Amino acid sequence: MTRIPHQAILAGLASAMLFSSVLYVPVLGLLLMQASVIPIMVSGLRFGIPGALVAGLSAGAATLVILPTAMLPTYVCLQLLPALVVALLATRPVHGLGRAPTQRDGFEAWYPPGHILAWLSASGLPFLILFALGLPAYATAILPPDSPLHQEAPLRDLVTEIMAAMISEFSADTDPAVRAELLKSIPANVPGTFLAYWLTLVAVGGVVAQWWVSRRGVARRPTPNYLALDLPGWQPGLFLALGLAGVTLPGDVGYLAANAAIMLSVPLVFLGLVLVHEAARTLPQPKMALVGFYILFILGSSVSIIALTVAGFVEFAVKRRIVFPGPPGPGKT
Repeated sequence: MTRIPHQAILAGLASAMLFSSVLYVPVLGLLLMQASVIPIMVSGLRFGIPGALVAGLSAGAATLVILPTAMLPTYVCLQLLPALVVALLATRPVHGLGRAPTQRDGFEAWYPPGHILAWLSASGLPFLILFALGLPAYATAILPPDSPLHQEAPLRDLVTEIMAAMISEFSADTDPAVRAELLKSIPANVPGTFLAYWLTLVAVGGVVAQWWVSRRGVARRPTPNYLALDLPGWQPGLFLALGLAGVTLPGDVGYLAANAAIMLSVPLVFLGLVLVHEAARTLPQPKMALVGFYILFILGSSVSIIALTVAGFVEFAVKRRIVFPGPPGPGKT
């Protein structure tokens, strides 16, 4: 039986402290909270799935002590579960290897990062289902009695009304014009936008965790070649199907499909970023070019994300292009 050292327990405690920091230092805590998944991933990428489980149990016990009990499910769903998925998949061999890989096999012998990212994106779909089931009851509890909306109202209207009520409550002393601008800035598809942001944090956390364990020489697997990122065939297909459903289907079904497509676009965005990095390597000053690109990317916001999604989808289609075999040439059978 593999002995999990005390580092896994300490990693769980560190994760719980980062997650709970938002209650004690609200401004700085919001930033620290984003990194709370990294310690558990570090434990998983160093000790495997047992290390991630020990770190997760340690973090869960700590959150029960320092956080309200109601926040434990949030921590489990948004931090612990994705860290376990990464640890489980990242320490697996590729299909057909027939044995546990070693460092000497190279990164090609391990489960590819693009497939891990694809499964992480799919893991967010149950959250959308839970969201659809629980939102009407939550709206009844949070909205004022005189609200024109009710439990049978469309999900889009409920989300907009809830976000407006929350912004009005937290900005009661703010100038009405500023509050109106805040309300206008609410994205139409809040659930999908949040899950896409969550998935991005998890993916970046996995890269940081792998960098950390590799730098210290304790990585369970070698660092993958991120420029060779590739996705399984079902992921872009599912994105395209849900995107079309979100555009064509009316009501709540179309709204949920559109939100799911936004979340599933994240792996394609990363694939588009690979294209950008490959193009930058051909320039005389690649680092300066990438700095300029990311500044424009941040300023461009949704337009940049859509462009990268399209670029990633085209790149995937080119890699997966179907070549129909011609007649055999001379001497071929």
